[in-house]
Amino acid sequence: MDSEVKVWQLSLIGLMAIAAVVMVVLLLQVLYLRSAERLAERDFAQPPAELSRLTANQQAQLIEYRILDPEKKTVAIPIDLAEKLVLRELSRTEGADE
Repeated sequence: MDSEVKVWQLSLIGLMAIAAVVMVVLLLQVLYLRSAERLAERDFAQPPAELSRLTANQQAQLIEYRILDPEKKTVAIPIDLAEKLVLRELSRTEGADE
């Protein structure tokens, strides 16, 4: 005569299963976020040596004089000087247009 379904026991088992699933999902999310944070720290904490070398090389090229093509007599000048020359040239051409 125990053929009746015991609703309260079935409900309790269902609630416990739901709680267990929620806890597992939250635990997995925490583990994922921690591992993602560790990877981000490792990847972005220090730039690769080649990137640092290339950046330093580019910065050096921006501040030095050098000959690019001796046959065509092409030279490179520091970027600060180039900016000043361009501004001076633009101000002269604007003054001549008026």
